[in-house]
Amino acid sequence: METATLKEINNLLKDASPKVLERTLGYIEGILTNSKENDFHKQNLNYQLSDGQMIELDEMEDLKDEDFISAGEFHKSVEEKYGF
Repeated sequence: METATLKEINNLLKDASPKVLERTLGYIEGILTNSKENDFHKQNLNYQLSDGQMIELDEMEDLKDEDFISAGEFHKSVEEKYGF
């Protein structure tokens, strides 16, 4: 299972942009930091943003609503791209 999962992750990220890879790394670091907690709720209460995630949030601070897509548009694009 681990090998298949790692292969799938590598396949998904092989052509990803550096920004996507940075965000993914931040997410993984956050999960691993809290992996010692058994209780999911406690993990989320103690979650800390990575430096990259904080910078990304700061960059989004002055964006207007028009700079984002609606949940419906996002769902449609994911459905078209991945078929679910």
